[in-house]
Amino acid sequence: MKKGIFTASALANIDAAISANELKGWQGVVYDIEEGDSGLAAAFKASFANSKAKGLSVLVTTSHSRPYGITDGSQLMTGFFADSNIDYISPQLYTSGTEGANDFIAVGTMWKEYAKSKAKIVPSIVLGSRDFPTAQAYFANVGVTLAGYVQWTQ
Repeated sequence: MKKGIFTASALANIDAAISANELKGWQGVVYDIEEGDSGLAAAFKASFANSKAKGLSVLVTTSHSRPYGITDGSQLMTGFFADSNIDYISPQLYTSGTEGANDFIAVGTMWKEYAKSKAKIVPSIVLGSRDFPTAQAYFANVGVTLAGYVQWTQ
């Protein structure tokens, strides 16, 4: 199994760790969903609910507007937008982390769909002081209010 690929087994392992209180002392779980098997919507939903039941915040981050390496990524995003167990959704506005500006590429899920999200939208950007103002303006134009950001650069 390739590391970082979401499968039913990988999600079961995450859930087992959460259920066994192995994340005791943690504030939350970040699901970096970029590649994986199709057909995992129910497993993700259950994992998010499991995290919340243990008092953990849930942040879902995806490659650009939806996971690039999951064939039913658009359907996943529809489910993520409706899921009240997700606190934050963080689309990555970069590919390598070396970009000089936000990359607003949208494939399969359009940015305006983010307005439907129950979760707060906090894009992952390379450099907050440089990139957040343009992200705020871009998303405002498609009806999405940002609640902050995640910065890639340390």
